[in-house]
Amino acid sequence: MNKTIQVILMLVLFSVQGFCQIEMPAPSPFATFTSKVGLTDVTIEYSRPSKKGRVIFGDLVPYNKMWRTGANASTKISFSDEVIINGQKVPAGKYALYTIPGKESWTFILHKNLIYWGTGGSDYNEDEDFMRFDVEPITWEDGSVETLTMDLGNIKTDAADFTLVWDNLMVSFTIQSPVDEKVTASIDRTLNPGAGPYYSAGRYYLDGDKDLAKAKEYLDIACKKYDEAGRKAYWAYYRLALANQKLGDKKAAKAASEKSAVYAKESEADEYIKMNEKLMAEL
Repeated sequence: MNKTIQVILMLVLFSVQGFCQIEMPAPSPFATFTSKVGLTDVTIEYSRPSKKGRVIFGDLVPYNKMWRTGANASTKISFSDEVIINGQKVPAGKYALYTIPGKESWTFILHKNLIYWGTGGSDYNEDEDFMRFDVEPITWEDGSVETLTMDLGNIKTDAADFTLVWDNLMVSFTIQSPVDEKVTASIDRTLNPGAGPYYSAGRYYLDGDKDLAKAKEYLDIACKKYDEAGRKAYWAYYRLALANQKLGDKKAAKAASEKSAVYAKESEADEYIKMNEKLMAEL
């Protein structure tokens, strides 16, 4: 058999082997879950082992040893915005979620290293922990939960409870999403917009000669808002001057043009210096 035929047969064999791979259900299927908490997206990613007649806590999951909080790779929890857990601010981002189960208390760990399969063993570095905090488990005698389940419940406008349930045990902690500042800022932006929208509206009415009174009104508001923000808005004052000129108010046009010229000189905006000189000559 020559080498060419051997190569062809090997390729055929590998192709057949690829088609013959058997897809099997995962013993601990992967799950991902996202919920809105306040204005923040909270996402949980974990693999879900089942009890299958085994003793879980204190046996399959030993007490006082770090647990990946699931199966396979470490469990992950992520926040789209800053949240508060156990009184501590947690920046937006993704964290590995480890636990140290105990009979009387569980330690939750938010860890910044996301690459470990499981707990990482001897490679685990406590310096990469973002935070640790303790919670008290709740247990019961009658009935059990077959498959490890994590959820976000007891949802309020600014908080929700992360809950882990398996076998006859539950642990939980509260995730707070500070919303007051964001909502207040959103209200302010909506009801009291900055200078930009007023300037754009004023230019629209001015440039198209659509409504000069509205152009003057909006440009006047824009200039005041720029001043309040400490911005030397020579471009806005120049167009306010144009609006007043077209309305026949030479005095107001001159005042706006003079202010535009001062701001333009301070900002070294040569083009607007010349434009204001030309406008003043026309008044």
